[in-house]
Amino acid sequence: MARLFTFHQFSKCLTVTKVSNKFQIRKYKTILGDKVTELGEKTLTGRLLMYFNNFNGTTNQVKEPTTKFEQINFNALNFKHCNIEEIKSSIKYLDISQNFSKLRLLQTLDKECSKRLRHMKTTDIFEILHIFMNKLPNRIIELNFYNVSLLELCNRLQYLNKNEIVQYIFYIGLRKKDSRCHEIVRECLNHLSKSGLDKLTTEDLCVICNSTFKTTTRINEEFLSKIITYIHSNLELFNDPAFFITFLKSIRHNRYQNEELLSTMTCTIFFNNTLKHYSFSALCHILAIYSDYLYYDENILNVFAQKCISLLKCSHYKTKKEHMSAQPRLKDIKRLLWCLSNLNYNGLEISDIKNVIIPSILQRVEQGDVEDNFSTLIEISLYLWMLNYRAFELLPYFLNKNIIESINRLNTPIKQRLNLLLTCMFYEEKKLLREIGTYPKTNVDYNMTTQFEKRPLLQKVTTNLKDISRTHELNRFEVDCQVPGINIIGITGYKKNIYKSIYIEVLDDYTTLKNTKSLPTGLMQLKLRLLEHSNEAVILVDSDEIESMTDNEIQNVLLEEMEFVC
Repeated sequence: MARLFTFHQFSKCLTVTKVSNKFQIRKYKTILGDKVTELGEKTLTGRLLMYFNNFNGTTNQVKEPTTKFEQINFNALNFKHCNIEEIKSSIKYLDISQNFSKLRLLQTLDKECSKRLRHMKTTDIFEILHIFMNKLPNRIIELNFYNVSLLELCNRLQYLNKNEIVQYIFYIGLRKKDSRCHEIVRECLNHLSKSGLDKLTTEDLCVICNSTFKTTTRINEEFLSKIITYIHSNLELFNDPAFFITFLKSIRHNRYQNEELLSTMTCTIFFNNTLKHYSFSALCHILAIYSDYLYYDENILNVFAQKCISLLKCSHYKTKKEHMSAQPRLKDIKRLLWCLSNLNYNGLEISDIKNVIIPSILQRVEQGDVEDNFSTLIEISLYLWMLNYRAFELLPYFLNKNIIESINRLNTPIKQRLNLLLTCMFYEEKKLLREIGTYPKTNVDYNMTTQFEKRPLLQKVTTNLKDISRTHELNRFEVDCQVPGINIIGITGYKKNIYKSIYIEVLDDYTTLKNTKSLPTGLMQLKLRLLEHSNEAVILVDSDEIESMTDNEIQNVLLEEMEFVC
């Protein structure tokens, strides 16, 4: 028998205020004056709602009410003699834009629907949710009916059919990063799995991908395999960026990495000429799949980089409140720069950075598209630095002692990225650090054990160097992360046990890009570049060259290299 969540258990997942045994909606202070969001075929949410029209048949037949809204007092008792269809009609045809009295009527309707919920048919619950979603796509989660209906549907979960479960997953997904909803989403997926994954449509899979991504819920291997197989078998999906990108987000979220998938993507994008369908944001999401897998495809990188620069040139940014595909956001630009820097791409022209990317960033910053702690700007500056562009235009926004100290008090990822940026400056722009009076932290905690165990050739080189140290003037070799903030292990050689003399870096699967001949990853390339500013010599050991060597042969190669640089 399927396990059900009790009302009490699931209520922990939702924000519902209870007063005198009645549920009360939050204040609508942010609704009045909001721009009405049009949901249509161009938006993912709009398309999914259109799909749900198929299951909410009576919603489309709801007639406009004959009673004028102005004649209704704001009292739920006035709805006592209204049937459920009249309630639906009242919600559907209520115009709440710029009208406070209509807003109060909406609150009354919300309370009335909540009051009737326990006695509603499941189909009526979904139809009312559907109407509310079309009416208030950005504010539906503030409705009391939305919250209590999710609780009620949870108790009815074992009686829901496939289409109802898919809709339920969609509405749970509106809560976005609410980790407390993980269990109920997984329970829904278990029910769908029992009824057969072959029954799931493209839209069903898209809903699952979208909601599990928004709620940060990991899906099981069965569903993930279904999604991957679907992409391989339905290449027309590449012509549909809204759905395609939703699938890719789920794949990234579940950390699925496979060269065959990337091969399918590359071939389809080029041979089917699907590039023309992709917005700036879509291009960045696609490129992120390659970056996650550290898979270097020069053709993809060249075409995507050029296309992104072209789209950025043509974009006319207005405000962050108007999210349109033709209006790249600051976080989209950040994602592009992360992808290119992580993949050690050097095809981006300095002129494009200076004349297109930087002005676009500054324009968005001036419009307020930036966080209070400037985390996005810090990351962008770091990625540009990795691409060998020092974004002095951006540094004044966050490079002062007060902001740096406030970030350092937090234990967040941006703290590490800021420290790495400061480390870059320490090696390449010391004068700048002296001017602001701050320096990077050098005692960065990092457990090297796991990485060292995953790098057998690094272990082999380390062992052979320690054998060499018995008779060589370099009589001590230690593994460590020589550059604070770059957690890539290398080997440091010392003379007389204390005098640092040489750095030895191993180019292996951990430090190089796939589909290349030992091309370093972006972080590895940054590390090598920064080490060039030190007084110590740097030796690169290519794993492809020593993999089949004996210990004696490896030691001879290392001795030759050390004699040459020391």
